[in-house]
Amino acid sequence: MLRPFIVILPLLVLSLFAASQAGASGTGPDAAREVKSETAGVTVKQIASSGQFAMALLSDGHVEAWGLNDYGQLGQGFISSSPRTTPVRVKSATGAGALANVKSIAVGWTTAYAVMSNGTVRVWGQNGYSGMHGNGDVGDSETGSTLPVTINGLTNVKEIDATYGTAIALHKDGTVSIWGDDSWGQLGDGEGVTPATGLPVKITSLTGIKDVDGSFGFIGRPFFLAVRGDAKVVSWGDGFYNTLGNGRSSSFIPRLVNNLANVTAVSAGEYHAMALLADRTVKAWADDTYGQLGNSVDTYDHAPTPVKVKNLTGVKAISAGTIFSLALLTNGEAKAWGSDYSGELGNSVENECCTDKFPLPVDVKDLTGITSIVAANGTSFASLGSSARSWGSDGFGKLGNGSPIEDKPVPVRIKSLP
Repeated sequence: MLRPFIVILPLLVLSLFAASQAGASGTGPDAAREVKSETAGVTVKQIASSGQFAMALLSDGHVEAWGLNDYGQLGQGFISSSPRTTPVRVKSATGAGALANVKSIAVGWTTAYAVMSNGTVRVWGQNGYSGMHGNGDVGDSETGSTLPVTINGLTNVKEIDATYGTAIALHKDGTVSIWGDDSWGQLGDGEGVTPATGLPVKITSLTGIKDVDGSFGFIGRPFFLAVRGDAKVVSWGDGFYNTLGNGRSSSFIPRLVNNLANVTAVSAGEYHAMALLADRTVKAWADDTYGQLGNSVDTYDHAPTPVKVKNLTGVKAISAGTIFSLALLTNGEAKAWGSDYSGELGNSVENECCTDKFPLPVDVKDLTGITSIVAANGTSFASLGSSARSWGSDGFGKLGNGSPIEDKPVPVRIKSLP
């Protein structure tokens, strides 16, 4: 599924993630304090996070961003080498006022996207060598915009997703457009490895698509997944660690993933992938170095085709991080498995972090009533309806709870803007 997951959260969190770690909702001196927001009734609809920054889409159509701003990815009209640990509202194209009428959001490594209510797309942050802005400009890593600009010619868009160097858009009619880097054949046009395209092009073999997702991470070899109308999954791009799920080392066109049917959503990690099935179970495939497939008491090197995640039923949503996985259950609880290097599984004890890996699903501690969960690069996010939590890596201030920047192996309350 597109990496940002839907989050519903009354705007006791106007920007969802804001400033400071001190406070008093939870226990102990490190429990972050939630501050009342200034606009009652606004909720957080969606969260998106990369390895360097994060964004939240509000129900009033505005967007908040926090983390690193070295390419202007926070949409403030300037760049900064210092990370921002509290949210700030993304500005409009002119810098006067805020970006508004946004329906969904997505992030690449240092690039941000917003799908507007009229189906057009805005982009800001790094454009780079691959042309992530979709405006035809490729070949310069420093190009980009610190304020939102329109991707010309891209219309009728439902959702968008991005990997490092490549972006993909799912249109409302079930067709798919893609642009950017093609170093691993990830443009899916059947022409092999070609120079980057800075303009969106249709993947002509894809129609009736229900969901798309691209792999996660800066160093990963990119691949994409799409759920077809018949509830089967196709994959393309690089097949390192068998990420394509069909035994191929690469594919320049979308091809079926083996041993997989009745799929409702997909999520791609860095070198592993997951699929949520209609019976609310989950299958996973590819790299299992850190137990991120959740299929064994030990770990595989990789699984070439999908295997069932063990001890996991009643799943509502899935999210694959870089080398770990999360699942939201229908009872409002969450499970996690894979790497726990930064405490991203939320199963450790404060100040006793962290177990190397969990090859089977474990409970995310002290969280119930969850409405959404998101896995990023060593960081996890959850909405509880009236509040939100984050845990794991706080690199570049991604936990959104203010300074000091410090990893958290247990969920902490995310503060709102005052």
